[in-house]
Amino acid sequence: MAKPPTPTQTRPVDVRVQVAKQNLARAEEASLATTATQAARVPDPPILTADRLKGAEFERIVHTAAPAAGHTQEHMLQPAYWAHVAPKLKPWDRVEVRAEDGTYYAELLVLACDRTWARMHVLHWHDLSTQDISITQAADASTKFEIAHSANLRWHVIRKSDRQVMHKEDQTKQDAELWLREYLKVVPA
Repeated sequence: MAKPPTPTQTRPVDVRVQVAKQNLARAEEASLATTATQAARVPDPPILTADRLKGAEFERIVHTAAPAAGHTQEHMLQPAYWAHVAPKLKPWDRVEVRAEDGTYYAELLVLACDRTWARMHVLHWHDLSTQDISITQAADASTKFEIAHSANLRWHVIRKSDRQVMHKEDQTKQDAELWLREYLKVVPA
């Protein structure tokens, strides 16, 4: 008959059970420590990679547009307004809009476009003067002459009777008015 083990002696099965219990306790402690570490750890912020940073001049084009007098913001937000220039545009391009009559300045962003349309978003819109005092409504020095501005002629003086351009290419309205005053001194109206 086999002798029962003494308290100091343990059977091999008992040793394995104790080792398994110790390993399980260590695993639980490690799991709790890992969970606590992960909870305390702040996630790293995302990092922009080098291939995602490029010079803007290689990615988009800045266009300028000089609409004629009477063209409004509402017109420019209609996709069909851009039909004739849409092939030149692509998404994320910018369009600087400078009214020919000087009443506004705007910056538009191309959101989407195709061959016959372009959808724009207004980034900035600045009304530079009211229609009453716009540069095309400059006061006449005489009822026979008109001072106006256009992209091609800049500030110029027009004789109203036959729409003849009498003087052109002045830098400022005041220069055109000065020319007209001097002209009227020499050639009476």
